[in-house]
Amino acid sequence: MNIKLLFLLFVGTAIGHVFAAEVKPPNIVLIVADDLGYADVLFNPQHPPEISTPHLDALAKESVICRQGYVSGHVCSPTRAGLMTGRYQQRMGLYTGGEAGSGLPMSEMIFPQFLSPAGYISCQLGKWHLGPTPQWSPALRGFDEVFGFLGRGAHDYFKLNDPSDPIYRGTQPVQESGYLTDRLGEEAVSFIQRHDADPFFLYLAFNAVHAPLQAPADEVAKFDTGNPDRNTLLAMGKRMDDAIGNIVATLKQESVWDNTLLFFISDNGGPLAQTANNTPLRGGKHQDYEGGVRVPFLVCWPGKLTPGESQAVVSSLDILPTALAAADIASPEKSSFDGINILPILRGETTPTPRDLFWCAGAEEGWWAVRSGDWKVVGDKQRVGLFDLSQDVSEKQDLAQQMPEKLAELTALHDSWLEEMAYPMKGGAKRYGMPAPLDKKAKGTKKPKKRKASSDPSVSADGDVRDAFVALPAKPQKAASSRPPNVLFLAVDDMNDWIGCLETTPHAITPNIDALAARGVNFTNAHTAGVFCAPSRAAIFSGQYASTTGCYTSPNYFVHHPEIESLQTSFAKAGYTTLGAGKLYHHPAGAIDQRGWAEFFLRNQFQREGGWALESWSSDTPVPQPFPASIYNRGKQITGGLFLEWGPIPNEREEEMADTIRINWAVEQLKQKHDKPFFLACGIYAPHFPNYCPQKYFDMYDPDQIPLPPMKDDDLEDLPPKVRRQKENRRRAHHDKLVEIDAVDDAIHGYLACMSYADAMMGRVLDALESSPYADNTIVVFWSDHGYHHGEKGDWGKHTLWERTSNVPFIWAGPGVTQGQKSDVTVSLIDMYPTLVEMCELPRPSQTLEGESLAETLIDPTMASDRNVLLPYMTPGEFAIINRDWRYIRYGDDGEELYNVREDPNEWNNLASDPQYTDIMAELSRSAPQSFAAPEPKLNERKDLVVEGETFRWQQGKGNYVPHPKYLPYNAAVASPTEQK
Repeated sequence: MNIKLLFLLFVGTAIGHVFAAEVKPPNIVLIVADDLGYADVLFNPQHPPEISTPHLDALAKESVICRQGYVSGHVCSPTRAGLMTGRYQQRMGLYTGGEAGSGLPMSEMIFPQFLSPAGYISCQLGKWHLGPTPQWSPALRGFDEVFGFLGRGAHDYFKLNDPSDPIYRGTQPVQESGYLTDRLGEEAVSFIQRHDADPFFLYLAFNAVHAPLQAPADEVAKFDTGNPDRNTLLAMGKRMDDAIGNIVATLKQESVWDNTLLFFISDNGGPLAQTANNTPLRGGKHQDYEGGVRVPFLVCWPGKLTPGESQAVVSSLDILPTALAAADIASPEKSSFDGINILPILRGETTPTPRDLFWCAGAEEGWWAVRSGDWKVVGDKQRVGLFDLSQDVSEKQDLAQQMPEKLAELTALHDSWLEEMAYPMKGGAKRYGMPAPLDKKAKGTKKPKKRKASSDPSVSADGDVRDAFVALPAKPQKAASSRPPNVLFLAVDDMNDWIGCLETTPHAITPNIDALAARGVNFTNAHTAGVFCAPSRAAIFSGQYASTTGCYTSPNYFVHHPEIESLQTSFAKAGYTTLGAGKLYHHPAGAIDQRGWAEFFLRNQFQREGGWALESWSSDTPVPQPFPASIYNRGKQITGGLFLEWGPIPNEREEEMADTIRINWAVEQLKQKHDKPFFLACGIYAPHFPNYCPQKYFDMYDPDQIPLPPMKDDDLEDLPPKVRRQKENRRRAHHDKLVEIDAVDDAIHGYLACMSYADAMMGRVLDALESSPYADNTIVVFWSDHGYHHGEKGDWGKHTLWERTSNVPFIWAGPGVTQGQKSDVTVSLIDMYPTLVEMCELPRPSQTLEGESLAETLIDPTMASDRNVLLPYMTPGEFAIINRDWRYIRYGDDGEELYNVREDPNEWNNLASDPQYTDIMAELSRSAPQSFAAPEPKLNERKDLVVEGETFRWQQGKGNYVPHPKYLPYNAAVASPTEQK
């Protein structure tokens, strides 16, 4: 051979080897949007006209658009577990948002750990949602750089320096500012610029467009759809699109674009209640219809993949094995991944073969689905449907009845797949209607250990075509709607734990409340957050104790702390219609937080123009005659409230009672059409004194058979000296007088009658809910603001730190709540706000919520661990700490009490002076606040309440409020207080 030719061949080969050695593996960029609607991108030809995602559209023109791209779950965190591992998350026992959000098992190898041995630098930005605390940080799982948040699914877009919900850099919280979507985009650009010489893996998980709906005002102003929520959602999407545009531009500027494999997906379908558009698909987030699991899906690799469209069925589970194949990294054993390398399909090198894909949210949530070829089965807790996606991508034509063999075939396929999956981490069956695991583990699976998790337990279903479904062979249970759950928030006043389902003595007749408890979770050890109406309700609606707000005796947290976002404000910000009525706050003028209500019902014009005073007993409401009615007050001129006053009114006047009018209004709201989810809150005054109600409720009880609560004559002997003197004075003022006139059972009779009246009112609104189209998708919360003494410890009333004041009825029912369960875990009314934030995906308020979410407990009460709860008293430094076993009371420097409530449920034996309990008291006291806020400055209605038309405000020294004279309808025919019963 010619020597010159040989030389040229040698040199060419050597140069080729040098260039081959310098070719680095492709960069991997994985961008995940959050809750993005299928049609809320321009590259969906069925997008509505208002969409503005030009950068994504430009990216799509350089990508393969996977028109049948799926994710492995219908909510955020399970999908992310599958994405990071390339395996069905159910293999790890992660079926629900709560399970996956509580922590992806550390034994699972995830995306960057596969890439690191090949020299990749890995970065995670944005939403993690695979473990709520730093021990689960992506920085400990192979990512070299981390910037984002851990927590549950949502984060405020503007508050980036909240220590209760921090932004992390690595494993350390950092103080940040700006708009979160912008900051994530900026961090991505910086990472690319710093590592353009290295092979890198960039995992950018935007939390846009997940709730809360927040965007810069100038961005929102660019959209005018007629729907403010939709405008904000589009602005959030536009801001994310801009960030993606900057990232693509940086990849090109840094000359790494041609060697970058980029994926873009959404973590699940768009939530319809947040105005997402999933056209042409049915349903959305929280459902296994196509709208919940088919997502925008782009794959871009310049020069390696020809831009265009693919109809191949692909999954987010495919992204990891595809990335490893692109990087020429050997995959684990074939069976380790459930996803596949889709590069040959996208290149057209192989013809797509029919695929089987599976979904399952566990027995508690109920949703499951399987796609095999073009056929798909979707099931919820009650029924299952069969659809031919080749002809019916919108899943409108259920073929289950026409093709039972195909239905059975796909159901059996899903059964076989589930046999390979682990049991749910939180326990229970893998699918609704299947048996839960027994002591013997199912073949080939492990039953994961139960552990407490922060969850997103929303359960929903699409009821539009449900009637066509074929019933499953399981206990029927109504499914819920595709939008977030409605909330029916029902409050009673001064009702203690004498309701029927709590099985106490005395025992009120409360069939409607008992029925509610039978279909939900009944907390038997629930406690108030304040010792009377004003502080309790202030704590409930602010989410903070008096020790933080200063509302020890006052209700007006919103005056001195306007930065506090009330419960109804959080619902309003989440797009709910907020409707209120009755005694939700304290009853005097100026006590209602007006913010956030779409409508607050008031009975008459004076209330509307009188500072919203509730006036439950006034000239337009019936009262007994003669007045005063009770044997305790007969012959007296009442100067204060109607304390220890009871008596029947004519049955025919029930509809004139203030509480009846409020309940009837709530019933009417349930008959209306609501285009948005609603928060309907209604509070009644009963059974607060005066105990006036129709005669028929008195007649439910034999006056000669009224049982008395347990009492002990010397019960005050072991109290601290100052407290003992106070309580002895109160006993002499009221209890001893009732004993003297033999009226203790009479007073209890009036209270029991009003409890039964309150129960009947609850029955009206619960019946209306059951008859409404909202029955299946409404969370019901029933609560009393505090309890009440009827002679126990010599007291009549509330205002104490003992069990009679603190223990309250507290019942939850509806979607996301198990049925017919009692729980004696210690909980507080202050837990309602954080629980509803989690269950309804509300935006996190500006203030720190001091309760704990009960969402996981409501799913499975057996998982709950007991805890200490706080009950502040009426003075800073005075409080009770309560748990299942103990009640510790401290009156500042005036003494202590300790009760072993398991052995001494009546709290008759104060153990505080016994040295053997010193350590227990010290341990309990550590749960008290380290410091107590000063009392909120007092306000005077006449001096400080400014009434302006049908609204009001507080301004010191500028008051113009003129109260109504107290309505006291004395009758000349008054009886002697010594008259016999």
